[in-house]
Amino acid sequence: MTDASQKLPLPDSTFHMLRCVTAIVHADDVVKKEERQFLKTLVTYFEVNFSISDAHTVQLMQDLQLAPEIDELLPQVTDPTAPSNLVP
Repeated sequence: MTDASQKLPLPDSTFHMLRCVTAIVHADDVVKKEERQFLKTLVTYFEVNFSISDAHTVQLMQDLQLAPEIDELLPQVTDPTAPSNLVP
């Protein structure tokens, strides 16, 4: 396990990619238990590997309650490798 002081901050592109995933989960207007568990697993993976700010955590929790607009988020996913991080 990596010491928190040695972790790199979660890249903005990756953060926005996670928000896009949350938007996709909301696509059918229902966030199922399995979808919540999937998102929790993703966030846990990134928490282990990166330093995630409190603001990012709060935003992701808000996104679970109210779907973010994917059209606004996609332009902020600027790292072409960010989506590949979805499969740890």
